[in-house]
Amino acid sequence: MGEIIIKDLTVEVNSLKILDDLNFTFEKGKFYSIIGPNGSGKTTLIKSLGGLIKPKRGEILVYNENIHLMDGKKRAGIIAMLPQNIHIDTSFTVKEIVEMGRYYQKPYIFQNLTKEDQNIIKWAMEQVKVEELANRQYNPLSGGEKQRVLLARALSQRAEIFLLDEPTANLDINYQLEILKLLDELNKKFGITIIAVLHDLQLAAKFSDEILLMNNGRIYKHGVPSDVITKDTIKEVFKITSNIYWDSFTNDFTIKAVDLLSIDDKIKIHVIAGGGSGVHILELFEGNYNNLSLGVVNREDLDWKKGKELNIKVVEIPPYSSIDLISHQENLRLIDEANLVILCNTPFGHGNIRNLEAVQYALNKGKKIIVIGDENFQQRDFTKDKGAIKIFNNIIKGQKVYFARNVNELRNYLKGEE
Repeated sequence: MGEIIIKDLTVEVNSLKILDDLNFTFEKGKFYSIIGPNGSGKTTLIKSLGGLIKPKRGEILVYNENIHLMDGKKRAGIIAMLPQNIHIDTSFTVKEIVEMGRYYQKPYIFQNLTKEDQNIIKWAMEQVKVEELANRQYNPLSGGEKQRVLLARALSQRAEIFLLDEPTANLDINYQLEILKLLDELNKKFGITIIAVLHDLQLAAKFSDEILLMNNGRIYKHGVPSDVITKDTIKEVFKITSNIYWDSFTNDFTIKAVDLLSIDDKIKIHVIAGGGSGVHILELFEGNYNNLSLGVVNREDLDWKKGKELNIKVVEIPPYSSIDLISHQENLRLIDEANLVILCNTPFGHGNIRNLEAVQYALNKGKKIIVIGDENFQQRDFTKDKGAIKIFNNIIKGQKVYFARNVNELRNYLKGEE
């Protein structure tokens, strides 16, 4: 009990369909974030959950009772709403704002509060640490302080469910974190169900038990953050091509927008990498799998994983093993098929020096070579006799050898190949 159940919910505003046949259950005591592009229906959903917008069809149930048919006083004892606009025109003190959370129970607004009411108000202000602001005027407060005051007002309602529409909007990053940490604390300490519209995907992922991704008035996807925030959903819903890197320990992620390259089918590229030096290079060609090959890399290496993820041709050897003759010959075969060879910023030792010899082979065959980085190779030579630097210095004398100091320079060069 205590969950919010949405059944076949359709909402229209001025004959325009904003929410389209939604079905979902918000479980009691969880922290939910609602994300999505502008115009996807996030704010309309929050207002509908609070009973502020009547649906065209369907219903929203709390304790098996339709909230749009529920008595306003009863609803206020269950659901508290924190608005997007936190400015209040009339002059009130902080304590007076928090006291408003008790008036829903009274026959008349501003009716005298009981001792029990005063105890609840004091408790609510203590929970969000605004008791020292009690006698100050509300309007001059900072945005973060105002949000804490409104949270105290919601707590004074003794509501079980908090609905928040962009509670971190227009706040500095320190206040954004402060408010969400406070919501997280209230959720865990008192079992309050939190449902918040958030624009910042990383904050949503960090604090949410579950995320609802809205698109075109529908719930496009929902679940734990790592299942919802993926490169496929970001591309489909936000129209951004990106790569997502999740840290399962911190429940956090990094998102990197990718300017993908479209390479002519006639251009074949072979990448010499290892130790993760080729990951960002390979990502540039996503969608051009047939144009790309990789070798030689150890299984479970970061470059190997990226190559397998992109389903490209990979010459692989067992973990921690040296490049054997058969793998080396397969590497040379792929170089024969390529128009261009990319040498990544890879360290070389006895185990992988054959990869550098393969680049020398490509040069002798008249292939174009792009060297990632600069001519300072000495720190990457881990061979005992410094044999790798000798091969490298010979390679960079070639007429068809070009340097790309970073991914952007590589991108610009490759665009000239299209």
